[in-house]
Amino acid sequence: MSTQDERQGQTLELVSVPLKHGFDLTQGEGLEILRKCQNIISSQPGCKALFWGRRIEHPDIVQLVVEWDDISSHKRFQSSPPYGPFRQALTPILSAPLKIHHILIPPSSTPYTIPLCAPVTECLALYFSPSSPHLDTFLANNWASFSSALQAEAPESKGITGGWAIEKTVASERMGAEGEAGPAREFGGFIGWESVEDHMAFRSRKGFEGVVAHLRDGPEDLEMWHVRFERFK
Repeated sequence: MSTQDERQGQTLELVSVPLKHGFDLTQGEGLEILRKCQNIISSQPGCKALFWGRRIEHPDIVQLVVEWDDISSHKRFQSSPPYGPFRQALTPILSAPLKIHHILIPPSSTPYTIPLCAPVTECLALYFSPSSPHLDTFLANNWASFSSALQAEAPESKGITGGWAIEKTVASERMGAEGEAGPAREFGGFIGWESVEDHMAFRSRKGFEGVVAHLRDGPEDLEMWHVRFERFK
């Protein structure tokens, strides 16, 4: 695959890092491991940006967002010599395996850096049946309408963007038989806010239901969480 240019959008690697309960990343061994991993990732060819932060609702999960010039650059990193030390540094502090997938933000959408640079970012994962009839129309119709309605009803929001997962299917915990994990197509979104309280206040307003109605038609499951992202420089 050729190197991606801006006309093809932004390729994001999303990584959920489940830490052992209470593990401190602000000092000592934790800070040393964090910095080592950040330096390894950010120094890789094709890495354009790295954001990280703990999930506010579940602080033992660290959320990484890595922008690559192309998914092939990430795959080369995974097969390169530095990848071994990267995983070895993480292994002792993990409570479960990493969850990794990629989304592509279309070139016509708001750059992902706008909502991720807000004080708080709402992260959305919408899951669809792999055979859903909405796969071809959701981005241009439902998501576009949702985005416009959100900005009209909640002008205090600080940017919204989203895109489909590059992987054809991901595992969704509630998409299988009898509530078990099953295959799904994922759409990922980011919305910037001044605070979690601002987001929750919007959800209690009269206009909220009209905005979120645009997301009711299509997804069969949804996850939402908040992160205070920091950009590694």
